[in-house]
Amino acid sequence: MRLWPRFGKSQKRLEWRSGRFFDLPKDIDLEVTEFQAEIGECACGRQHTAEFPAGVEAPVQYGQRIRATVAYYSAYQLLPQKRITEAMADLYGVPMSVATVNTILVNAHERLAATEEAIKAAITRQSGGPCRRDRNVRQRQEVVGAYLGHGFVHLLFLS
Repeated sequence: MRLWPRFGKSQKRLEWRSGRFFDLPKDIDLEVTEFQAEIGECACGRQHTAEFPAGVEAPVQYGQRIRATVAYYSAYQLLPQKRITEAMADLYGVPMSVATVNTILVNAHERLAATEEAIKAAITRQSGGPCRRDRNVRQRQEVVGAYLGHGFVHLLFLS
């Protein structure tokens, strides 16, 4: 971008200055892939159905990025499940029910159970157990939950 065109060609350029403009894309297009399995009948009269690709197990499924976004809105942004359905529809054009959000979160919890237990065990081993100061008395607390969010491990304690 040339500045100061009114000064003519004798102007000496000293340096360039830059500026950046950030914005979200106008449209975030949802990727939908439909698989069809052929159903046929052989000469003996039995019906046979082709297999879907690995991982396709239901008529409607949500991909890993959608599931991760739902988990993020729930665990880190602390949105209620109904508001998550509204955000997914409004921001990404992904309609889903509260039951679907709940299923996604339950599945995420189950998949992360071993990781959560490993984190709790490591914390307990390193510190001899989580403790809390309360009126100069150290009380032992049980770590009842842990989740990763924004680069940190967040711990939930039970007194």
